[in-house]
Amino acid sequence: MMLQLLLGLACAAGVPATAPAHSQFALASVGGRALPALWQETELMGGARLRAWWVSGQASFCGDNTYHIALTMRTTGPGVLGQPVVVTMTGTWERSGRDGRIVVRPARGGQVHWQVRGDTLALRARVSASPTGSLTPAQFVFIRRS
Repeated sequence: MMLQLLLGLACAAGVPATAPAHSQFALASVGGRALPALWQETELMGGARLRAWWVSGQASFCGDNTYHIALTMRTTGPGVLGQPVVVTMTGTWERSGRDGRIVVRPARGGQVHWQVRGDTLALRARVSASPTGSLTPAQFVFIRRS
């Protein structure tokens, strides 16, 4: 709840009065799995497993073409306290045509293409989700919040 409030305030603070209302989305699935979604699993000596799970996420797209994303991950396994880790991203966005595509430009550089269809926001990315560092496709799906 606090995360939603902070993201909403972050958007509202930068939106000019004439800008359209901002859109907020909640993370619904990762890699086709509903939350909590297993992201990475590593087998340890003795057969124990260390696991990382995506447990929640929020994305806010503001009328001033900035965005704020916060994704929460939790790990489980022997010796792990399971404290949540929040990954945040900010930057700018713009529409990329009439088919619902938007271009997201993280503040750290680069650009990523997202797809908006109705109340669904999706990102397909090649990400490192294995101990070997190999890149695999993963889709993050967000649902618009009312």
